[in-house]
Amino acid sequence: MSTPEPTLIERLEALAACFPTAAALAVQFPEYVDFVRRAEQDKLARLKGLIDAGGEPIGFVFAQRDGRHVEINAMALPETENEPGIEHDLQTIIEYFRALLVEDGKCAAPVAQ
Repeated sequence: MSTPEPTLIERLEALAACFPTAAALAVQFPEYVDFVRRAEQDKLARLKGLIDAGGEPIGFVFAQRDGRHVEINAMALPETENEPGIEHDLQTIIEYFRALLVEDGKCAAPVAQ
């Protein structure tokens, strides 16, 4: 990881100011993704704990509510944006984050097709 942890948290705070519905830093593990969410009390300690547990910060995910619709987007960190498979990883992050928002009541569950 080349971006210092405090800088990542500062970037999360700036992103959260622009997207008040929800914002988080995505931390990838071999089998799952975890998040440092903007509402957490000690984001820096949480991030350091995830990194110490073997996680790698890979990007940010954020949501914007427009009436009943919630749009969720993700962006890679500069140091991960050219990695093979990052677009797939970002899509996975969006789906994990959508599930969290549904759980929190900030987003309706997707309609089965």
